[in-house]
Amino acid sequence: MNKILIVNKPCGLTTAYVANKLKKFYNADKAGHSGTLDPLATGVVVIFFGRLTKLIPFVQEQVKAYKVKVLLGIQTDTLDISGSIEAVSKITDIRLDKLNLVLKSFQGEYRYVPPRYSAIKIEGMSAYKYARKGKKVSLPERVSQIYSILVNDIGKYTFDLEVRCSKGTYIRSFVRDVGLRLGLNATVCNLTRLSSGVFDIKDSNDYFSILKGNKANFFKIDDIFRTLETNSTFIGLLRECPNHKEVPLLNLLDKSPNDIGIEFEKDIYIVLTIKQSPVGLIHNKFDRCGRYTHSHVKLFY
Repeated sequence: MNKILIVNKPCGLTTAYVANKLKKFYNADKAGHSGTLDPLATGVVVIFFGRLTKLIPFVQEQVKAYKVKVLLGIQTDTLDISGSIEAVSKITDIRLDKLNLVLKSFQGEYRYVPPRYSAIKIEGMSAYKYARKGKKVSLPERVSQIYSILVNDIGKYTFDLEVRCSKGTYIRSFVRDVGLRLGLNATVCNLTRLSSGVFDIKDSNDYFSILKGNKANFFKIDDIFRTLETNSTFIGLLRECPNHKEVPLLNLLDKSPNDIGIEFEKDIYIVLTIKQSPVGLIHNKFDRCGRYTHSHVKLFY
């Protein structure tokens, strides 16, 4: 099974659990996911099965969108409502104009300290494992990009936001810092990933519906990469190349007995297929004048 599935992850389950459960359900030999959501969060998780797991590092998911409900007045150790309360502050009325002014200050480059309950590795161990043991560790400052922030609703104790940001942004830290600039404690009480690159929640499948046996809608590889149907002879020629990081693709095309046309354009990845099954990936390289020089090739078997 070589397919891509967008799942709307339920609240309370880890991303790894969902991926492993679906791997067993489909009897796939491999399964991997391209981004992790907190157990509390719901929304878009993209799962790759079989040979397509090889594509995960090359999938463009630099921009992500989230819907978050912010609870004012408390801050927890996990920075969401699953954690223990560490601080409480008196809640004052938040005017929309003041909130928008604060949110505007976050747009662009955003520097912050990630949550101590996170999967960031510190000396080979995830930060949350230190936190569970009560050990304090110093997490390095991160830099993310906040592209847009929209206020969907504002109440006395909560407000709802839609945030478009760069890959790797911790929304829990963002909510904490927004609260601090408002002069309040704040924590995440609900978080949904709406999109991750080209993967959108409207194209997602309900996790429990799949497990009940309902048919899933798989994502087409052509919507992510350009594909090129090839043959075993051409793949054999690629395999014989001593350095797969500097393959003279033009020379190999001349040796191939079948007509194979490759688009030599910058900044694109081309997935090689045989009978529509993915077998490799090509990334063409060019010099400063825009002339083709060589190709990076990754074979999947």
